[in-house]
Order: sequence, then C-alpha cells, then structure tokens
Amino acid sequence: MKTVLALLGAAALGLSASGQSSTPTPDNWGPTQQGVRVSLSLDKSTYAVGETIPLYIKAQIVSAERPLYAIPDRPTGAFFMKWDFARAFHLTIIDEKGRIVGNEEPSNLQFIVSGSSGPKVCPVPLEVGRVYILGRPADKKQKLLPTLPGTYRLTVTWSPYPASNPPCDNLRATSDLQELRSFVTVSSVPITIHIIGNP
Repeated sequence: MKTVLALLGAAALGLSASGQSSTPTPDNWGPTQQGVRVSLSLDKSTYAVGETIPLYIKAQIVSAERPLYAIPDRPTGAFFMKWDFARAFHLTIIDEKGRIVGNEEPSNLQFIVSGSSGPKVCPVPLEVGRVYILGRPADKKQKLLPTLPGTYRLTVTWSPYPASNPPCDNLRATSDLQELRSFVTVSSVPITIHIIGNP
C-alpha cells in the first residue's frame, strides 16, 4: 500500500488547449510556513473565454518536526488515496474588483470518484524534501473558469494534515474518528492572467 501512496501526485498536464506542447512558467513557490510551501505555474498568461487553464501545482514539506500527511491521518479506502490527495488544495480566482469567481468549495480541485474504495489502510507520511505534483485543469466542468473577459488573479492554497492522536494504526472503528484540522495552510505566489474574447 505504501507504493500507492508514493505515487500521490497525478502527472502534470503537458498540452495547452491548442494541442501545442508548452513549458509552464517557472515555479512560483509561496512563502514557507512551518516548513511547508506550495507553487502554482501556468503555461501562458492570456486565455480565451471558456478556454481550459492547465494548472501545474507543486507541494513540498521543506522541514517537519512531526509527520505530516496529504490526507487526514485516519483509515481510508486504499483505492481512493491518490484521489484524496487533491482534497487539501484550493484554487482561488479573483477578478479586478476583488470578487471571488467560480467554485468556492474548500476542496475545489478534488475530483469525485465512485466505485469500490478497497480495504481500509492508514496513510504514509509525506517525505521531507520531496516535491509532490498535482496536475489539474481549471475548466467549466469544475466551475473554475472566469466567464467574462478581464484580468484575474489565481492562487492555490495547500493544507496538509498532522498525525492524529491516537495514531491511525490505533483507531479501531469509524466511531473513534474525529475530523482532523489541517496543520497549516500555505499559499502560492498569485499569478495574473488575462481573459480575452466574447463571453
């Protein structure tokens, strides 16, 4: 099961909407807080109205006194763990008037997955120094696209989790579980984009 968790990050998207290969902008690591940081990069700064925006997200534990997790430290369905990784991320889009645009759900980059979750297992702590990658499109389906022309600012936040008390291995049943709060929430450096064309 550790092999499944070692592959937490989905492959980053490598194509722009036109189908041309493109190189993302340099890493935009936000400030490191309590040993944690996150980065958001895009492949360009101008998009047409309705055009999908590939998001290149990187997350890293630079240092940690105690284990940190990508998902709450509690028994989870083994087949869903890599999908659950995205629940700790949130994309915020702000327009020129400071208004938040689109989906404001706390885990708005998480895909909903159905089917068998597999056996219950405990998550493995994040590796200190390793860069975890999350590739996601901001698109109409997720309600994560500006619908009008204009200038917008995009920021990603990441909220990893601390170890539970008692530890996951000692939890006997669902009744023993409590919703864990995140350890810290860190933000990427905001990126400004321009949306052009007719709505």
